[in-house]
Amino acid sequence: MAITTQQISERLLKKSQGVVDTKYPLSLRGITEEGIGTYNLVRPNDIWTDADSIPTTPPILVSGATSGVVQYYDKLQLKIVDGGTTVSFKSPSGETTDMITGKFAFGYIPKIYDNTGTVQIYKGSPIIDAETGIVTFYDINENGIEAVINAINPPRISFYKYVGSRGVNVDGSSATLTGLTVNGNITISGGTIYGNGSGLTGITASGITGIQLDRIYSTNGNSAVIYGSGMTVNTGITAISFKTPTGASSQFLMADGTTSTTGDTLTAYDSRYINTTGDTMTGNLIANSITLNDSFIVTNVSGDTILNVSSDVSDNILEVLDANNSPVFSVSNDGTIKQNSVTVVGVTSSSSPHSIMLIDKASCKAIFFDYVVHETINNGYRCGTVMCVHDGINIKYTETSTEDLNSSTLGLNFSTIINNTNVELIANVSSSTFNITCGVKKI
Repeated sequence: MAITTQQISERLLKKSQGVVDTKYPLSLRGITEEGIGTYNLVRPNDIWTDADSIPTTPPILVSGATSGVVQYYDKLQLKIVDGGTTVSFKSPSGETTDMITGKFAFGYIPKIYDNTGTVQIYKGSPIIDAETGIVTFYDINENGIEAVINAINPPRISFYKYVGSRGVNVDGSSATLTGLTVNGNITISGGTIYGNGSGLTGITASGITGIQLDRIYSTNGNSAVIYGSGMTVNTGITAISFKTPTGASSQFLMADGTTSTTGDTLTAYDSRYINTTGDTMTGNLIANSITLNDSFIVTNVSGDTILNVSSDVSDNILEVLDANNSPVFSVSNDGTIKQNSVTVVGVTSSSSPHSIMLIDKASCKAIFFDYVVHETINNGYRCGTVMCVHDGINIKYTETSTEDLNSSTLGLNFSTIINNTNVELIANVSSSTFNITCGVKKI
């Protein structure tokens, strides 16, 4: 027996909701009863990189004009797709690809007109495929529409299209990025990262490794006080120690105030390059006089604490902090370790499958994704671990978890795939809404 229309529609509906249609016709299962997740493949070039730059209110433009990432066409003449159809129409040269629809705002809804461009068409059940811009009339005979819209008299269409960047890669010698989120590695070969750091905020330190410092600047930011690969020290400095400057609540590493060869006295926050005359400080820098509640603190040029090693045994003894002075990695006095994690809020079936994390596959062979999920409608909770192993081409995964707390969380399951150079953790939601927090360990 051939596949029926009902079977086709059932399968397509479940595919759109992230589950596979199974065991039909023996027993018809609802969407929430399906237990096997699936997903729609999205190629990198299908991604609108600058979609957030599409304005809520459509700009007023003449036909063909562009504003930012938006281009407008007014009553563009379409043509028949080919000789095998009398109901589907396309643009002459692909102008209708990447059409912006009412998903972004009401004003972006495309408008279809008759061949003269004077009468807007609502009849004939027209459906627009936004990716290709092809318009198909599924009821061309409705109210005599076939006499107005046909191969000889194709319709016209007014619409906005997206003309911004596509994909996830940046090519070229330079680029300006706004709001870039990187879940893998950034490799810089033969280049330099530079700038005064005044615009840097919210940098998470837990994922930063392998930084080699060329110089450490003074707190007023005018010049370096420690400089060079050999940790060289200015002439005349006989001691560097921890002190609490006037008005400060924490101690800082600074010159003791000894006299240099030129007769100048170095005081707290004094700014000058070390190694101006080649003197070198060798051996280890040891702070052996930190007393209770004192700390060894590293700050950035803006004075924000990024590393805090404390002798206070009643609190965290090691903290790595972000620019908001919040711990992203900490070790408490009892040895408990806490690491920062990724939190994704409001994952639903409409956004499923949803990418949670990307891990460079070359950096490991096994990954453990620790998670806690919150089903927000009925306040259900579950925590567990998705563990996977891969050889760079093939991947196997399994999941262990607690029982549900308060209510069911069966509307969410996880899977892992090889995605180009990464291992990707994917959340598949078949029902309800979830908040997901996830940390990761690699081997």
